[in-house]
Amino acid sequence: GQLTMRFIFQHNLKFMMNFNIALSLLVGTSSFTSSTAHSTSNNLPLDDAHLNCPVATQDLGNPSSCTYDSDCSCLASCGPMDGFTGTYVIEENSTHRIWNMTLGPGESTGMHRHDYDYHFVVKSEAQHAIFGPSGEYITDFWSSGEIGFVIDGDELLPTVDFMTIPRIHAAKNIGNTTYNGILYEFKETTIGQCN
Repeated sequence: GQLTMRFIFQHNLKFMMNFNIALSLLVGTSSFTSSTAHSTSNNLPLDDAHLNCPVATQDLGNPSSCTYDSDCSCLASCGPMDGFTGTYVIEENSTHRIWNMTLGPGESTGMHRHDYDYHFVVKSEAQHAIFGPSGEYITDFWSSGEIGFVIDGDELLPTVDFMTIPRIHAAKNIGNTTYNGILYEFKETTIGQCN
């Protein structure tokens, strides 16, 4: 109710101030260098027992992929769940992690889990479909502008007029334009600490 909305408003104010600072660092940058995640294993602690344990960038391993039935563009299967909330990391420090996210027509993320509240700014618009943790179709929408999400258990609460989506999901570019955006994760509001 009101307490949740007040928290989201206060969180968004601090979040947007830090987000604008981070974006100002990127403005004017003609090229981005990727911070590649390396790991010898893809056995990430992403099970229910580790739901409140953010995965460090160096432990992300390799991104997984999903396949779709050609006759209906339905999600057929996905590899192991991963922590890749973007294509590659542009910048990271103790308070934030900033990703570049690019999906060409027909491309998708793997099934991934969000460990931090986040906000993204769309640079090149596209039509996206969202699929839940069991592969179920949730919605599709024209991805444009800015939107943020706050973690609430196994859901992501939007900071603008949008629907709640599962914390674990996959996204697919179902349009004919290439999507590109900047995704900013706010590490100071992390959901928990690894033990």
